[in-house]
Amino acid sequence: MKNQTETDVDCGSLCPKCGTGRLCAGAGDCQSGVCTGAPSTCKAATCTDFVKNASETDVDCGGGTCPKCSAGGVCGGAADCQSGVCVSNICQTPICSDLVKNGSETDTDCGGPSCAKCAASRKCNGASDCQSGVCSGGICLAPTCMDVVKNGTESDTDCGGSCPKCVPGRSCTGANDCTSGVCNVTCQAPTCSDGVQNGTETDVDCGSTCSKCAVGRKCSGDGDCSSTFCKTGICQTPGCSDGAKNGSETDVDCGGTCSPCANNLSCAVGSDCMSLVCSGSPLKCQMPSCTDAAKNGGESDIDCGGATTCPRCATSRTCTVASDCTSGVCTSGTCKAPACTDVVKNGGETDIDCGGATSCPRCGTNATCGAGSDCASSVCTSNRCQAPSCSDGMKNGAETGTDCGGATTCVRCSTGQGCSSGSDCVSLVCTSGSCSGASCSDGVKNGTETDADCGGGCAPTKKCGNGLHCTVAGDCTSGVCTGGICQTPTCSDTIKNGSESDIDCGGTMCSGCASGKSCSAGADCASFVCTTNVCQTSSCGDNTKNGTETDVDCGGSCAPTKKCADGRRCSVAGDCQNANCVNGVCQPASSSGLKVQYACIDPTVPNDAWIQPALSLVNLSSTAVPYTELKVRYWYTSDTAGTPVFHCYGASAIGGCTFMTSRFVVLSPVRSGADRYLEIGFTTTGSLAAGAATGLLQTAVEKSDGSLWNEANDYSYDPTKAYPTFSDWTHVTLYRNGTLVWGVEP
Repeated sequence: MKNQTETDVDCGSLCPKCGTGRLCAGAGDCQSGVCTGAPSTCKAATCTDFVKNASETDVDCGGGTCPKCSAGGVCGGAADCQSGVCVSNICQTPICSDLVKNGSETDTDCGGPSCAKCAASRKCNGASDCQSGVCSGGICLAPTCMDVVKNGTESDTDCGGSCPKCVPGRSCTGANDCTSGVCNVTCQAPTCSDGVQNGTETDVDCGSTCSKCAVGRKCSGDGDCSSTFCKTGICQTPGCSDGAKNGSETDVDCGGTCSPCANNLSCAVGSDCMSLVCSGSPLKCQMPSCTDAAKNGGESDIDCGGATTCPRCATSRTCTVASDCTSGVCTSGTCKAPACTDVVKNGGETDIDCGGATSCPRCGTNATCGAGSDCASSVCTSNRCQAPSCSDGMKNGAETGTDCGGATTCVRCSTGQGCSSGSDCVSLVCTSGSCSGASCSDGVKNGTETDADCGGGCAPTKKCGNGLHCTVAGDCTSGVCTGGICQTPTCSDTIKNGSESDIDCGGTMCSGCASGKSCSAGADCASFVCTTNVCQTSSCGDNTKNGTETDVDCGGSCAPTKKCADGRRCSVAGDCQNANCVNGVCQPASSSGLKVQYACIDPTVPNDAWIQPALSLVNLSSTAVPYTELKVRYWYTSDTAGTPVFHCYGASAIGGCTFMTSRFVVLSPVRSGADRYLEIGFTTTGSLAAGAATGLLQTAVEKSDGSLWNEANDYSYDPTKAYPTFSDWTHVTLYRNGTLVWGVEP
């Protein structure tokens, strides 16, 4: 019980100290040394009651439950002291060598404002506590090149030394500390002339922002190289198959001066691309399209044609095949405008090259049409042009009028209907495109005519000519109708017709008429004598060669009283005054024994530039004849005005061509087959021996202007007497001392 001086039951005053909550009179009554309140009670010990109580080693500190004691405070061990150092039961002031983390140290004997900086892995509060200057998560970190602190071997923060090189302006100790490789207390900015590969240079003073590097120098890209080709870090000479984008290429091995690039590869301009289209951001070769304003894909021209879905190409655009063109016509690589002859349905045509609102012809049968105007027949049924018929009420097909005329089975057109020829008309007469009525002067067989404008009702004023149709003889001008045809007059049809001067005689076709028959000229008569339009009996004094005469009024039945003179025609010697008939011509009576033989050098070419007679003179007499007494004449026509020029090519019998003379004589009047002659003479002193011949005398005549001859009409020319065979020829005449001794003049 509480008694005597106790402050509470059995405690306080002289008794043991009271526990917490017991009554007390003063601090000395309480175990805690703390008595407060009203009434006063003992309080539990705390570290803030300013009393050394409980396990405290000094007032409100130490003992393990209260804060550590400051320097000078009583301690039972190091754990009681803030400094962690208890010497002689007194807490010591922290120092940087007491092997205890105390004071402001962040770790044992390091860190804080007083001690040395802490090594890596030691505790810290901030960067200043660490040798590395880097405190992370309360721990000093080893220096690195990315801790934003100048530490380790760095010459400046995170650079230099063992770290990456420093950029210009940062501190350095040598060139190796600097990215530029240039150190002058601080790292210097790279230049393109400092003799060092630095900055963005890919090799010493070249590449990047410096001048381009030469082939063989280091590079990081094509832009570093003067060749614009960087491969495996070295500037190379560029090529279009090196697997790299270089040179003028816009992508790897394409574009620029190389072949164009495929779709989606880089480009600069359209020509860099196979598609010729470069667009987008960045620029890329685009897939060909029908609206890219380039000829690409399978297009035959820009955005048209080809085996594509593009529109077909317009006129004048490039094409490969007809299907490239809107017109369906591709000629010489160019789309042509629709035409009515291009064998394609185009333009406004309703079928191939016809119909529609075009200038094309109308369409034929079965062609597609939209209206009758599209069809040649003017008949369109179920969108098909119908064949013309003779009952469709239209002028179509070959019809010249509505359902008539033309090369059709339609009836011929009546008067006034249209026509293109007489066959379109009933009258067979078409005048100015209209069928006319029949007449005897319309050039057509119509009406009762037996042939065009003759016979029938047109006779007798207009009889039909030879070969024309007839019904009776009166229809014919010849008066002969056989088998329905007017016959050509003959000399045995017993009718005076044609050019006959009398029935079946005279005129240009029949033999001469007998005496007493009608005539208009001597040629109409057998006697060749027509007097007062009557044929006369032939006589030997009618100045006409007739009867059996061999020439005019001589020879034949007129001999012997009237024989023919020399040069006149004859049949036998008895026809001639001199009884000498040679080759049908009366010859002089003298027996000169001289003659001319002839051969034609060029019998197959009468129309060339040469007359080439080969001559030989023959002496059949018993005495020699001096050459100087002889002349030969060759008769011919001049044909053109060129001057004749004589040539001798062979005359050995007379001693050579130098002994031959020539002259050309113009005849007036001209003669049959000759308007001039060539006369050949001789100057040699020799003679043509008896019984001898001169042999070949080869001569020729040409014109000075080189123009051609027509020898076929020349009197002395005979191609049947071909060289080398010589034949007697009286059309080449021979003269002795000016007298004709051989041949017949024309």
